[in-house]
Amino acid sequence: MRHYGYPVLALDPNPYFPMRAILNKWPFLKGLVLSILLSFMPLNWSIKDWSRVILAVGGTLAVMTLDQDIKDFIHVDLELLPQDVVWLEKGLNGRSLTIYMTVAYLGGLALKNNLVTRVTLMCAESFVLSGAVGQVIKYSVGRHRPKTGDSPWTWDGPQIEHSSSKSFPSGHTTVAFAIATTLILTVRQKWVGGLGYFLAVLTAITRVVKKQHWTSDVLFGAIIGYFVARQVVRFHEQWREEPPPLTAGRVPS
Repeated sequence: MRHYGYPVLALDPNPYFPMRAILNKWPFLKGLVLSILLSFMPLNWSIKDWSRVILAVGGTLAVMTLDQDIKDFIHVDLELLPQDVVWLEKGLNGRSLTIYMTVAYLGGLALKNNLVTRVTLMCAESFVLSGAVGQVIKYSVGRHRPKTGDSPWTWDGPQIEHSSSKSFPSGHTTVAFAIATTLILTVRQKWVGGLGYFLAVLTAITRVVKKQHWTSDVLFGAIIGYFVARQVVRFHEQWREEPPPLTAGRVPS
């Protein structure tokens, strides 16, 4: 039996199982359990999920072959300079996004708006989990940033110390797309998610223009943010406070 693509028996065999009430009462505990389950996520992937992953990796590799050409086009042909977009980056970095989410969450509590607090918590979980995935990859592959002047094929491998070899993937783009995807999947007013995607795309462009990332870095970061946010929303829907109705002993998918 599967629900939202995951085995129901492994997570919540009964829609009135106490785990549901516990996790809904303690949202931060839900986030901890969620992060553990996400680490085993590939074990539950369907053929469609694996197809999407293969397509995403293949597309990223294809764009990598164009990274140097895109960089030359932006900085030589268009003559764009890093300072042209510095104003945008300051408003969409990780610190700023954290402040926005904190204000939204506290505002939801003050106004007793459960929808705002719930969506903000999901955004925060997507932000943290996607960012963690991105950081693990960054320190594992050690790709040089465009600003170093090195080839896009310069990789140092696993790194521990902080250095310029942390280009792949783009962390800013990853978390921006994670939040945007969470919004478009949870907020009824689609313009909210649309605005989130618009700002996420601007973030990606900013990172490329500032020579902080190659185009393939921001593409793969966007993919990570999108997939992680989808899983976060799936788990929250599976553990929503009001369980879905049962039909002949089966949970509808």
